[in-house]
Amino acid sequence: MSTDNPLIYFCGVWPGSRAGHYDRLPGGHRPPRNAAYSPWGSYGYPLLDWHPDRNGTSVAAQQADKRPRWQRSPYTDTEGVFKHLVVDGWTMLAAWDRSGDDRMASTATFAIHDEMFAAEALAYVRTKFPTVLERIENHVGHPVTVEAFAAGMY
Repeated sequence: MSTDNPLIYFCGVWPGSRAGHYDRLPGGHRPPRNAAYSPWGSYGYPLLDWHPDRNGTSVAAQQADKRPRWQRSPYTDTEGVFKHLVVDGWTMLAAWDRSGDDRMASTATFAIHDEMFAAEALAYVRTKFPTVLERIENHVGHPVTVEAFAAGMY
């Protein structure tokens, strides 16, 4: 890790809420309008939810697919397995997550403004968003794990 306290975003359903997938900072606050964009941000959001089966597909390519997300394939049912990717000085962890939203295309995504190995990124997420990971782990019945995207650092 290159900094002691790098910027981190969460995009998903906030614990205690069933309302949409929104960007959050630690503590649950929404990022300011002038917040730094991650490589996965777009449309005024520093981080958009990421579909783990997309295997590193760009946000633009995901958005170009006009079918509803639940009709795009391949979707898997594996929850609690985060995919790890490092791009342009940012680290992303994304997993299917139906612990706060039971619709098929629901995800939990974290973006950290630092380049981190998978275990290091997960440990950092655990310090900044412990209730999110606790909810996911309670839902899947075991600790979350991390796998590398083909293009990621592991």
